[in-house]
Amino acid sequence: MHTPGASAPDLRLTRADDAPGFVRLALTGEIDMTTGDSFKQTLAAILDEPGVRQLLLDVSALRFLDSNGVTVLVKTLQVAEERRVSFGIVNASPPIRSVLEMLAVYDLLALDEPTRQEVPRV
Repeated sequence: MHTPGASAPDLRLTRADDAPGFVRLALTGEIDMTTGDSFKQTLAAILDEPGVRQLLLDVSALRFLDSNGVTVLVKTLQVAEERRVSFGIVNASPPIRSVLEMLAVYDLLALDEPTRQEVPRV
């Protein structure tokens, strides 16, 4: 959580295309009201890419998630479902999982790691 006098919260996204149509974003930092809009835009842009079939967010290095961030995740899930794109999070740390469970959305958002048969062989 951002505290007065500390540097501004930041969110870094590292993209890996595991296979054609399978995008994984590793999130590092914080998703809050200062980073939420750019995060939302990034997710929307990926979902707009032709051929995307799965978007996984690896949240293992996410330090903080507020209600703005949760809203972005849930709305992105809705858009992904409309487009028949698998979307969700993996590797939630206990604090992040706790927030999502408290808001009753963890089970909606959590995905198991994709199995090898789901990822097309290259």
